[in-house]
Amino acid sequence: MPFAGIGNMEYVDHEFVAAQLQAQQQVGNNNYILLRIAGGQQADRLKDIFDHRTLWGIQASYYYNTIFGPLGASIGYSNHTKKPYIFLNLGYVF
Repeated sequence: MPFAGIGNMEYVDHEFVAAQLQAQQQVGNNNYILLRIAGGQQADRLKDIFDHRTLWGIQASYYYNTIFGPLGASIGYSNHTKKPYIFLNLGYVF
């Protein structure tokens, strides 16, 4: 599951619950700004899910529509990785 603020694959426990909110605004004809915030809980067993610290992450992105698809840049941070990341892409993210 993509998680705001984490730019790579990370191991999670067997039980994982997360929610993400996204705000997206079109600025002009071809420009888009996105803001995401996510929170999650993980544990080995479902009954212990709230005994661990809450994971959270934030991400800000800018995209420009081109004939090859959106050209974008994202910056994010998470309390799980404890370091910011920058991600550049051309085309759609799946």
